[in-house]
Amino acid sequence: MTTRVSDPEIQVVFDRHLPSARRLGYKLTLKKPYTGALIDGPKGLYRFTDDAGTNFNISIYGSSYANGGYWHIVGVYDPDAEDD
Repeated sequence: MTTRVSDPEIQVVFDRHLPSARRLGYKLTLKKPYTGALIDGPKGLYRFTDDAGTNFNISIYGSSYANGGYWHIVGVYDPDAEDD
């Protein structure tokens, strides 16, 4: 039996500034990878931190079509995969 050490992480890169990020005051750098930790598996919800240290969430479900080309996933890390 495997004991989960930590949840999977993903890295995303922003290709364009999100309209909501500007409105909410998030500080994001284009083309910079941001690492997010899974916080709600059933919703595919990951928590990230912007350049100013503010947390924000992204759901990856439907991301290939629903994010409007604002960001894309560049890497996935699942610590449980190393146990196999």
